[in-house]
Amino acid sequence: MTSSAPKKTFVGTLRDLLAQQVPVLLRWLGFRLLSRSETYSFLAKYVVSEQAGNQLKLRNVYDALEPDKLIFAETVATSETSFVWDYHCPNSKAVVLPLGSVRTQGRVLCTDFDDLRGVVKAALFPTRRKTVRAKVLIAPWSHQLDGVRYGGYYDFMMLVGAKLCRIRETIPDQVLANAVVAYPLFNTSYERELLTLLGFRPDQIIDSRHTEVIADRCILANNGDWSYPNSASIQALKNHVEKAVSANVQQPERIYIRRAGRRRVSNEAELIALLNDYQFIIINDEPRTIAEQVAIYSNASFILGPHGASFTNLIWCKPGTALFELFSPKYVVDYFLYLSAWAGLRYAATYSGALDDDRDLEADVHVSIPALRAALDQLFEPAY
Repeated sequence: MTSSAPKKTFVGTLRDLLAQQVPVLLRWLGFRLLSRSETYSFLAKYVVSEQAGNQLKLRNVYDALEPDKLIFAETVATSETSFVWDYHCPNSKAVVLPLGSVRTQGRVLCTDFDDLRGVVKAALFPTRRKTVRAKVLIAPWSHQLDGVRYGGYYDFMMLVGAKLCRIRETIPDQVLANAVVAYPLFNTSYERELLTLLGFRPDQIIDSRHTEVIADRCILANNGDWSYPNSASIQALKNHVEKAVSANVQQPERIYIRRAGRRRVSNEAELIALLNDYQFIIINDEPRTIAEQVAIYSNASFILGPHGASFTNLIWCKPGTALFELFSPKYVVDYFLYLSAWAGLRYAATYSGALDDDRDLEADVHVSIPALRAALDQLFEPAY
């Protein structure tokens, strides 16, 4: 009897062999990669803050335009425990690698997600970086900024900004005043603004791709689950930003959030014409300060738009605000259902057609205008 299993190609076999040898090679080069659990064990005695994980019940969500179609089944979203570590290492030193990982005592720490690309590149293809010695190193990020998996507004705010907020709540001001923050910078205006709001001076911010920082004290923290951030992290971000930014209270508005990049609405002209009948304000996709985004979302009564990072700003909304999320059938995820539940918002969603297993983060969205009009008629009195 012959096996029906497909034969492995030479390239596939070679790739598997290389994958098996990479950890051995890295260890030979002095890079012992710790898993996340191993890292937590290694740092256990340096914990200075611990926030237990939380659970949020996410209800069934049926398609707002096709009521018989279930989009999200009821589930309990569970976040992970959040830590802040104050790692003292005067004898062994801590060194930040180009993509932000910390190497100490021959170990490479993994506080968040198992993404080895940056570590492998740093070990096998080292680049020349200038060296800076610091009393205290804060290392809040360690992943490849590829613009797809990582590198957007949500990633920065939830995985860097929230982490730095928890660090600021935990570590004394006099320690932070002498620290440097080193990671592969996003190089965006919102990054610079948030770091300033958190009290970090420009001379404290270092791009780890170009500069190696060596320190005998290192402040670290973790994110936990990417989709379901710990409530304490979200709250820390909300508290620090709202304390520093004062948003003018205005008449609540219905807003439509446009997207200029991927996941645009393919029939957006028709959609905007419809929304004008219901007195929606059209928010163009353009650079805005964090303060401006706080103002837009905190004064919204109803938010409609295609799935995108702008909805990170839901955390500024008042409880009871409505979010109507538009999806492509190629990419339907519950990140913002979770944030809506956390913030006490009303949530609805839709996608046209049947779910497509061919996942595509960049697929455009199509909206049934007649079906949406019928749904909005039930919610609002038309202006005409």
